[in-house]
Amino acid sequence: MTRQDRVALACSSSILVACAIHAFAPAGPIYYPLEHAWRSTPSGDGIAMYWYGRSLWTISAGALTLGIVWLLLRRSTTGTPVPLPAWASRALATITLAVLLVALGHTAFSESANWMR
Repeated sequence: MTRQDRVALACSSSILVACAIHAFAPAGPIYYPLEHAWRSTPSGDGIAMYWYGRSLWTISAGALTLGIVWLLLRRSTTGTPVPLPAWASRALATITLAVLLVALGHTAFSESANWMR
């Protein structure tokens, strides 16, 4: 596997995991801007910004996945590099783009449902 293939696989894996984590949004810190306060659990009153906690999970999971996949692929590559088949590169790019578009659509829909009432 060539270095370019390793980069593509690591980046695609990172995007896929980050999109999945962002869509399922595990609990994280919540910022209440009017009170200038952080809370770990939601309170019923005030404006809450869940974006910070969600982004923290998304970026952390994506970065961790990138590092793990990069190291695993680097360790498994020995001898003469053999490139991925052309169809595999196209399939990987198509799947990654589709997942990214679905995640962005999900975010836009959920944000508009929460804020555009």
